[in-house]
Amino acid sequence: MANLKEKLIEEIRNSKDKELLEEIYQILSDKDRNDIIQLSDMQIESIKKAQKEVGEGKYFTQEQIDDELDQWLEE
Repeated sequence: MANLKEKLIEEIRNSKDKELLEEIYQILSDKDRNDIIQLSDMQIESIKKAQKEVGEGKYFTQEQIDDELDQWLEE
């Protein structure tokens, strides 16, 4: 594990990619939080749409998907 930490530290030191460094910082600083995720408006709307579709019976079961995949593979 110490070797992995050393490799990560070295990669971080050598990185000039600001976005990557910000992502690494975000991951490391969020590790102690309660995994609360902030969703965008678009993500919330997508979830609401999916919930509505499920409520209307517009979904496939895993068995249906497996059967369709099996049929497709047999062609």
